[in-house]
Formats: sequence, structure tokens, C-alpha cells
Amino acid sequence: METLIIKRDYALSKKELFEAWTDPKIIEKWFFANENWSCKASNSLSVGGAYSVTMKTDEGNEHKHLGVYKEITPYDKLVFTWESPMAPGTVVEILFEETENGTQLTLTHDLFVDENAKSMHKNGWEACISNFERVFCN
Repeated sequence: METLIIKRDYALSKKELFEAWTDPKIIEKWFFANENWSCKASNSLSVGGAYSVTMKTDEGNEHKHLGVYKEITPYDKLVFTWESPMAPGTVVEILFEETENGTQLTLTHDLFVDENAKSMHKNGWEACISNFERVFCN
């Protein structure tokens, strides 16, 4: 099995980052893999609750991602399943750790069946994170 880890430091509070990953209205501003795309998001933010993120390309194609929250520790940690065509049955963990200058975000996406699926998701996560940084860090 393959594991993907991405770390970023932000001059934002843990609360701000946590809300950016859990509030559908905020998620829709950045959670897509291309600057010209859009997103529709919904969730039931509770352990066992479901979420849905549908990325829409500028050509109108949709990429749907679904999952269930396995662990929620407000402002510290999120763990959820990730269901997509290239990564069925995978798990994402996001840690929000306070630093001297803000917060470090650590995203771990686990259980990829092969390097290709891991690579595709690495590119997708990095594109989404770049959109987040474009919207919230400039």
C-alpha cells in the first residue's frame, strides 16, 4: 500500500484552517484541482456523518468525491474515508498543529493500491492546496 503526505505552514489559526476544511461554504471557494473549476460541497460534520465534494471542470465534467468522517477533534484533527474512482476505500487524516507563526497542516492520504493512484492524488491535492493558498494566503 502507498501513502501520500503533504505538509504546509500557514500564518492562520488552527480554527481558521479547520473551518476551511469543514464548512461547505468555505470549501466551495477552493476545493478543486484547477483554478478555473468550481466545487459543490456538503457535509454532516459528525463522526459517522457523510460529506460530498463535487469538482466541476470548466468544460462541465464532474468529479465526485464522497466519504464518512471517522474522527473529528475540533481544530486539531480530521479523519475521513475518501471514495473516488482512482482511490476507492482510502483514508485521509488532516492534522492542524499550532506553530510559532500560525499552523502547520499535515495531510496524510493512505491505502493507495498503486503508485499511479498515489501520484494522481498528489497532483490533485497539491492543486487544491494551491487554490486554498491563492484564496486565503495572498
